[in-house]
Amino acid sequence: MKKICALLIVGLTITTIYAQQKISITAELGHTTVSMSDVNKELDRMAENFKSYGADVSVTKFTSGRFINGKIGYEVKENLLIGGKIGYLMVTP
Repeated sequence: MKKICALLIVGLTITTIYAQQKISITAELGHTTVSMSDVNKELDRMAENFKSYGADVSVTKFTSGRFINGKIGYEVKENLLIGGKIGYLMVTP
């Protein structure tokens, strides 16, 4: 297993050195506004249900969030990049 991992790391290093002009790795962090009207309506509906049973409930609306995206790609032709992207959005009140 150690040999396979070492071989993989060496292979990726050589590939990266050879094709460093063609490989793109980026990460993005940010703050954004979000439209969560359906979720906010559902939270309001649930709060009203709890209030009908005598509970003291308040709802804070979702309005913004933080995100992080990561992308990796390989330039096949000029201005043609193939690869993958992964992202995560954390919504905050």
